[in-house]
Amino acid sequence: MKSKKDIANERIRLLVDKGVSEKNPRYVELARKIGMKTRVSMPKDLKFKFCKKCGTPFSADTHRVRINSKKNIVVYECLKCGHKTRFPYVREKHL
Repeated sequence: MKSKKDIANERIRLLVDKGVSEKNPRYVELARKIGMKTRVSMPKDLKFKFCKKCGTPFSADTHRVRINSKKNIVVYECLKCGHKTRFPYVREKHL
């Protein structure tokens, strides 16, 4: 029998994937609400797929990506609401 957290993770993943494919922020909003109600965090691979402020799925039309190589940061900027999200990255080491 699956636990509540396993079921919540499945539903979150399905809703975010459907929201990204259909470019609909409502699915992302529902996934976030399920996560809050069941106290399950959003999987890391899904955090990069939508704006955290307005819920708009990222695509070439809705966001801008910039790389700051001095600070090792990737900046996602939503063109709909203007929110900027920063994620760290690690460079590959050459042997």
